[in-house]
Amino acid sequence: MLPIDISPERQYYYAFIMYYWFIYMAISVFMTYIGLYYLELGYSSSVIGGLTAIGPITAIFVQPIWGVFSDKVKYRRTMLMVALAGSTTAAFLFRLNTAFIFVLFMTILYMSFFTATRPMEDAIALEYTQKHGFSFAPIRLSGTLGFAFMVLFAGQLIGNDITNLFPISAVLMTLALAIVFLFPKTSGNIDQKKKIQVWRIFSKPEILFVLTYTFIVYIALGFYNSFISIYMRSFGATNSQIGLAMSLSAFSEVPILLFINKAVRRFGSRNILLFAGLMTAFRMLIFAQATTFSTLIFSQLLHGATFITIYYCSVTIVNVEMPTQLKSTGQSILALFATGLSRIIGSLVGGSLSDVFGIDRTFYYAFWMVLIISLVFIFTFVIRDKRKANDISDN
Repeated sequence: MLPIDISPERQYYYAFIMYYWFIYMAISVFMTYIGLYYLELGYSSSVIGGLTAIGPITAIFVQPIWGVFSDKVKYRRTMLMVALAGSTTAAFLFRLNTAFIFVLFMTILYMSFFTATRPMEDAIALEYTQKHGFSFAPIRLSGTLGFAFMVLFAGQLIGNDITNLFPISAVLMTLALAIVFLFPKTSGNIDQKKKIQVWRIFSKPEILFVLTYTFIVYIALGFYNSFISIYMRSFGATNSQIGLAMSLSAFSEVPILLFINKAVRRFGSRNILLFAGLMTAFRMLIFAQATTFSTLIFSQLLHGATFITIYYCSVTIVNVEMPTQLKSTGQSILALFATGLSRIIGSLVGGSLSDVFGIDRTFYYAFWMVLIISLVFIFTFVIRDKRKANDISDN
């Protein structure tokens, strides 16, 4: 028989893989169907955009706090457990009442906890894989497969009662919480005496580029996340068909995650990130010009070349550039810009524009925005790199 590697390091690695499987299953259910829940309550696009923006608005205030505490507590997994327990409880309570004030309160409560989980889990997993020589890609791939698997059947599980999304999400988050107990007890700030000024770290050109570029691109993706299910419904898609479309988008991430490390080593994270931005612009254009649900299905196949590529490159760059003491804080600030401020603009402004011009026209505005910022950065880097090459040759 072949020997089985059951070393503690490998066991912790498997725990991360299991965790990402279940947490992304929970994300798939909530993210895909919460907009349809708001729509079923009779809310307009502007109101839905406002409710969807609550998550990133809340994140602006709570994520930096979560990140700082995660870096300072004895074990980082402790704060992740607290965040998961809070979001699980909120999900269980969500459907007790449909009054707008209650829906507003529960959305704020849920998002106050759940928006903190993703940067913390990424920081813990990235630090562990970097320290022990493992690849982060299989861990994130597990999340992708969990998302794809769950969203494929979520429509059948939810059935005709859209409120079923809440207990389903809560159960999946409970399973993820249980797995966190298997995580390694990695310390927070390992050197309390060594003070590092956060904003000096973020003056690095690499960090500034990531924050600025992902902020702009994620405005478009934030609008997409908030309104794609509603847009698909306008083409007559059922819950099951929407689930299939979202599942295809998740499966499109698989080949990306299998080969992204090789691509980054060959072309560099910055260049891959810019390419993903151009693909995002192309995808927004397809959404804008779609005339059938089949066209939307095709555009979902480009999800891997856009969202997951941007996510992977950005979190990797931040993890490499940040010192150990500030890794959770770094991921929290990235999330604040990438899925916080940008998601607010995408949801609020996108919702208002959709009420006036329609969702299709708003996707067209998103196309131009992403295309322009991508070309600006591409030309900027081309000029900068040529100047560096000339300086080297002169010396």
